[in-house]
Amino acid sequence: MRIHSGIGTGEFSSRFIAHQITGQYHIENAYFRALSVFTNKVPQGPYRGAGRPEAAFFTERMMDMLADELKMDPFDLRIINATEHPFVSPTGMKIGASKPFMIKARKELGYVPFEATKDSGVAMFVLVPASQPGESARIRSEDGKIKVWLGGNTHGQGHEDFVKKIINEELGVKEDLVDLEPGDTDAMESGVGAWGSRSAMMGGSAVTVAARKIRDQVVKKFGTYSASKLLSGEFDVYEFFSYKDSYNSFGSNLAKVSVDSYGRIKVLEDRSYYDLGRILNRPMVRGQIVGGNLQGIGQALSENIEFDDEGQLQTSSISEAGLLTSEITTKYTVKFDETPSDLPSGAKGLGEAPTIGTPAAIARAVEVYTGKRIRETPIKLS
Repeated sequence: MRIHSGIGTGEFSSRFIAHQITGQYHIENAYFRALSVFTNKVPQGPYRGAGRPEAAFFTERMMDMLADELKMDPFDLRIINATEHPFVSPTGMKIGASKPFMIKARKELGYVPFEATKDSGVAMFVLVPASQPGESARIRSEDGKIKVWLGGNTHGQGHEDFVKKIINEELGVKEDLVDLEPGDTDAMESGVGAWGSRSAMMGGSAVTVAARKIRDQVVKKFGTYSASKLLSGEFDVYEFFSYKDSYNSFGSNLAKVSVDSYGRIKVLEDRSYYDLGRILNRPMVRGQIVGGNLQGIGQALSENIEFDDEGQLQTSSISEAGLLTSEITTKYTVKFDETPSDLPSGAKGLGEAPTIGTPAAIARAVEVYTGKRIRETPIKLS
């Protein structure tokens, strides 16, 4: 099995993939050899998932190959290897009870037994968010408005929406009186960043804790709390929220494909069922999943960096690297498992999930459609 990783962070890449290699399955022993190779080819940087898709692709491909060898339904095999109790993987990952989620996923994905379909593939995964070392938030009340700073800046994830929601729920302040300020080293003592599926979990928890502390300040000054009392004065709280353990969550994807006589693959449908904890903004979450699914399709079918025999880069622009656009029409089915975490925000990781499950599900769908074993991406049939 070939796993190419473009994380671009030295030896961390192979080590991080190996750390996740047993996934959500109750495998008691594991042995692996991870190899990092230095190259003079074009530098690569972190991509959505950053090691998680590679680990899931390997694990799920092995599950499918084993199911074929044993002549078992692939979903049945996965459930047999899950557990009803939390456990620690051989590499030290803390994994929750995976079997209950898998049983629900089988129903929510509309899974059809393997013998009855020849165009579908399923993939399960565990999302390991970057919860460490925590995150910071600052809330300030002045001039009748609330200003909020986060330790990680937003670049499309919708931080503004969940910040406004949390402030409204915790402090009763109308959302139009809340502003999320750009990152500012003068305003914040420290910050970690918006990466690794962590913002709603850690940033949201930092905002929640800070909001409760600023509420306490109002009570201390006035004896009771109200939003009007908060807005009438000047209050300021900085909070760095840390969580000692990682908080992993489960996800699953089902893909349906067709392949024409020229070997051209079309993804007909991508179904998602993820454990997201408390959802802070439903439309934003659905948008992230649909966009991530499209990105996962690109990972599976088209995205690549090409070099000639002399090592010269042939893909000179992002458009030549196989990046898909919204013109690729696919039916998306998005469902959620909303079991809140014990974090103050109640959230679980999301951002990278679609790019973890989608490629492996597509690989299996193409495999059963064509009868050709798929071991790497982008998938090439000709």
